[in-house]
Amino acid sequence: MQVANRVEEQLNIHISLRDLFTHVQVASLAAYLESQVSNELPLIEKVEPQAFDPLSSAQKRLDLIQNMQSSATITYNMPLYLAY
Repeated sequence: MQVANRVEEQLNIHISLRDLFTHVQVASLAAYLESQVSNELPLIEKVEPQAFDPLSSAQKRLDLIQNMQSSATITYNMPLYLAY
């Protein structure tokens, strides 16, 4: 039972106890598990173009921090200075 649970946790493959006892040898079990793996990737759905994409929660936090700061010269997490 623990083996079946660990296989499901680690590999995201459901294996029944019947299959576990049918494939007693490690090589046989490995071949069975490989046959159960789906190589298909999920399709990415096409999204209609928008004027603006919605902000992520991290972007919303950065915007809030920037709006709360009193002076506009302070920047948040600017790794380098560009002069032009």
